Amino acid sequence: MGHLKESTRRGVWAACFTAAALAACSGGGSGGGETTTPPVAVPPPPPPPTPMSETNVIYGSGLTDTGAINLLLDIYQPDGACTDPRPFVIGIHGGGFTGGSKSAASWVSIAEDLTERGYVVMSIDYRLVGDEPDVSAEFEPLLSDFLDAANGQQASADQLEQVNAAAAAVEDTVTALRWARENAATRCLDMERFAIAGSSAGAFTSVHTTYLLDTYGIDYPEPDVAIDLWGGSFLRDQLDGGEPPLMIIHGTNDATVLYEQAEFLQREAEAVALPFAFYTVQGGGHGFGIMDPGRVRLDGMSLFDVMYDFIDAHIEPGGSPVYEVRTIVPTP
Repeated sequence: MGHLKESTRRGVWAACFTAAALAACSGGGSGGGETTTPPVAVPPPPPPPTPMSETNVIYGSGLTDTGAINLLLDIYQPDGACTDPRPFVIGIHGGGFTGGSKSAASWVSIAEDLTERGYVVMSIDYRLVGDEPDVSAEFEPLLSDFLDAANGQQASADQLEQVNAAAAAVEDTVTALRWARENAATRCLDMERFAIAGSSAGAFTSVHTTYLLDTYGIDYPEPDVAIDLWGGSFLRDQLDGGEPPLMIIHGTNDATVLYEQAEFLQREAEAVALPFAFYTVQGGGHGFGIMDPGRVRLDGMSLFDVMYDFIDAHIEPGGSPVYEVRTIVPTP
């Protein structure tokens, strides 16, 4: 009635005070007694959803020389309903950018351990050399720098193919993180609390994804912490002190990814005051054997638990991360 003229408002109120119109204006019935409306029962809220673990979820597509292919991931969920968004870990398998699988036994075991700690785990597949991947225009500058670095080290044709696949793997990891952001509500994901972890080629991918992409202006959800299991980096001078803390685990006798790759990352982190932990396994080779709980223990703990605690300390409120450089001598 705020826009009615004064004379019109007076007419409306006068009509309401006439005996004949009183019931109509007040909403009452025609009888003389008052009526009451019974209260309406408010239905209880629906129970919170219980997210289920899933396999072969399509998280995007990747270009190849013969057309686009689907990119797949597995999701491992803790038991119980989603009462609050859950922290998560994105896991990236190894295989020299030529093989490997999101369903590798070691990554399944890690996922099962982490779900017991309340994490969601996304284990991803990504384009490999055999897919003949083509990166999108957004990632062309990254690929160009990878190739320049490889050519500077006189890489072979096979190595250049691996470098091309490495750039595609970074792109696919970013695609997975963007998918997580878009589907956080239905998968119970807390985009403010997550880690990225990789082994071998997957560790190269986790390091490149975490520490290089700001240079190229690539938008993606940034992790709270990164795990490098016997990996490294193609490029130099890419770490920054304000970036996520890093954990490195590497064996001194690694003939696939040389131990000097880990030493290089250590020096880079120290130079920019990036918080990190570096665990050297004396005489350790390449792969998950250097984390064998029966032989490789640190202060009575397996390196798996050391890694999980490092993630916890950066994810959980009030965590106390341990940043240290230690050498571990496995028991025979």
